[in-house]
Amino acid sequence: MNTPNFIKISPDLRFQARRFVVYVILILIPFYMLSFFFYQRTVAALNKELYAFLLETLTQSESNISYKLNSIREMSNIVAQPELRKYLSDDDSNESASTIGQQLANYYSLNNLIDLNIKKNSDIFNIRIFVNSRYIFSREKVRFFQLDQLTHEEWYQQSTFQNKQILWRGTYLERSPFDFSSNEYIYSIVRVIHPLTNMDDIIGVLFIDVLESNLYSVISTITQHTNGRVYIVDPQGNIISAGDKSQIGSPLMDMDRWNEISSASEGSATVKIGETNMIVVHKEIPITGWHIVNVIPENMLQKSISLYHIATNFTSIVFVAIILLLSISFIYAFISGKITSRIRNINRAMKLHNSEYLGEHTQVRNGISKIEISIHQMIHTIQNLTKESYEAKLRVKEAQLKVLQAQINPHFLYNTLDTLKWMSLRNQTEQIGGLIDALAEYYRKSLNKGEEIVTLSHELKLIQVYLDIQQLRTDQAFHYELNMDESLASCKIPKLIVQPIIENALYHGIWQRADRTGSIYLHISSENGKLSISVTDSGIGIAPLKVEQIKSGLRKGGNYGLYNVNERICLFFGEAYGIDIESEADKGTKVTLHLAVRNE
Repeated sequence: MNTPNFIKISPDLRFQARRFVVYVILILIPFYMLSFFFYQRTVAALNKELYAFLLETLTQSESNISYKLNSIREMSNIVAQPELRKYLSDDDSNESASTIGQQLANYYSLNNLIDLNIKKNSDIFNIRIFVNSRYIFSREKVRFFQLDQLTHEEWYQQSTFQNKQILWRGTYLERSPFDFSSNEYIYSIVRVIHPLTNMDDIIGVLFIDVLESNLYSVISTITQHTNGRVYIVDPQGNIISAGDKSQIGSPLMDMDRWNEISSASEGSATVKIGETNMIVVHKEIPITGWHIVNVIPENMLQKSISLYHIATNFTSIVFVAIILLLSISFIYAFISGKITSRIRNINRAMKLHNSEYLGEHTQVRNGISKIEISIHQMIHTIQNLTKESYEAKLRVKEAQLKVLQAQINPHFLYNTLDTLKWMSLRNQTEQIGGLIDALAEYYRKSLNKGEEIVTLSHELKLIQVYLDIQQLRTDQAFHYELNMDESLASCKIPKLIVQPIIENALYHGIWQRADRTGSIYLHISSENGKLSISVTDSGIGIAPLKVEQIKSGLRKGGNYGLYNVNERICLFFGEAYGIDIESEADKGTKVTLHLAVRNE
């Protein structure tokens, strides 16, 4: 039977089919080779940027933790002062009533010292001291314990503090001093106490305890944006802090593998933990030798890349179809341009820490979008951590300013007490009474129940008492006038920012004149929401070159008193406010404080 003509395949059609197949192969092979090369380069670049970003996140957390640990170490220096060593260096072992009474007095003094330092740092959970068992308060078992208890503990015998005075003891369970029926996870800085006369002996061991939860709170936010788990690990590879408290004390991974990883201060590695391959990114905390470790399942990081790979394959198929219809070169250039642009935006966003380059993503469609969203979240994380680091540094600056402020009054007190001594030798009873009353009033107002912010009327009264004391204390007469608009009496300013200016006017202005006399005028006014406090003296004045040196030192710590005042003004009102100085040699000086009007 003959084959019908309508089902015969002509030789020309078969040739066209073969040519089509060859054409498709010649197009597909180079295309897939180029796509594979581009895919590998893209994945490598993304992995590198992701690891760098994770490490930078850990670096921010390490900075915050190091700040906390440094504060605790400084606290141990304060507690282990010579006074503590003196209390514990008493060699009198007689059990007489006087000895017991002295021990009780020492106990109360030590307890007050511990209470004071716990209040200074909210992170501190408890302060414990292990002392010789001959002290009756060594059995108190809340803050004082017998030293013999430590000598039987394995960690204490093995450490011998390695010729150091302090060591950091990793997390362990300890009975709560507030609830004897419960235990808390804590870590401690441990410091040996030597006698005053022999640095080879140990008369006590100081523990400053901190809750492990305070440590974990710093790193816990990292887990919310990386889908991993974050730990703090000691040099031996044991977990010190974790979200799952049951893991504390257990090794994170094989000891040999941990030693290999932790030999570098920071980095990343792939480790098999249990049956799962994990990406481990770590950063050392230098003060303790501990490491912050972020552990992320490898398949979680690869998931986005796999989605990207699938999307790329799909795009390739569509791309080839379009090539057959239109033009392979045009479509390839368009798609590759799009991908390159997005990768460039990702790199730019990572380098500048700005998620605006990533655009809006209302729907996840491919691997690149997944990665962009993850990076968007990471950028917000790093920005939050940077803000926390800035606030921590700001708190350090505020603490430094409080220390500077606390140094203003002691010098003035010593001079006044010295004056009282000479008055008493001269039997100036009435003057002594007046000076003591003025001094008491001065310190009552300057302390102000611990409040750092006062009203202008309060500061003005303090200045008046200060000037009255100076007039009583010295034989040199000087005149002063205090002038303020009564509507400004309730304005709020930082305490003791005007007194250093008045003090400079006296010591470096009026009392440098040959006759040691002169006048001080204080004037307070406001205009357009800005407050001006000017102090004018008729002292010896300042040369122009010296005035410029003082002005430049206001931001660099050149003049101790004026720098302190200027820093406190900027901290309270902003960088736009501060001190201005006008002076001429032999004609006096005018110092103006520029502030903002604040009533709350």
